[in-house]
Amino acid sequence: MVIRLDTKTKILESVIKESKNSSISKISTIGVSKAAGTSESNIYKIFKTKENLLAETFLYIDSKAAKYLNVDYSESDLSSHDKMTSLIYKIWRKYFDFFVKNTSYINYYSQFVTDNKLYKDEIRRRRTENYGKFHKLIEHVKNEINNYSGINFDFFFLVAQDTTLSICRRIAAKDLELSEENVLYSFHLIFDSVLNY
Repeated sequence: MVIRLDTKTKILESVIKESKNSSISKISTIGVSKAAGTSESNIYKIFKTKENLLAETFLYIDSKAAKYLNVDYSESDLSSHDKMTSLIYKIWRKYFDFFVKNTSYINYYSQFVTDNKLYKDEIRRRRTENYGKFHKLIEHVKNEINNYSGINFDFFFLVAQDTTLSICRRIAAKDLELSEENVLYSFHLIFDSVLNY
């Protein structure tokens, strides 16, 4: 059974493919239209501007990543540092697993979050799903553990995001072995560095 992608999805996937060979600021809508099998004018009918196209591509990846972050933490016992760390690990691990399984998204996503004003605009609008879900976790943890000293959860998310994408990129390039030991080491490297910040 062949699954046909709609035109919008083809365009978004073509943007992601184009980002493998160039920075997202240099992605050509002509190149994207050819790769998607549509016209450049059709891209502008759907997305209006190149900036909107880039932002929608990020949101497309983000919505897919958010589906992996479905962890019920509402009843979690956060009465100790170990239990809190375990819960944060579960959420982080799902984020990590998403990018290991979807390596084609790493380059675009990391370029967008590190070099792009559009990302900051999307965060301000709260349109990014995984960031919003992680913030719900942060708020839950903050409510459960009043003034827990030693961790800045907002900083943790930013460090975790950048470092996780770098680690996934190295795994995809086969520079780093995907093993449970390396995954745990990566998490503790991120978590402990923020904890000791």
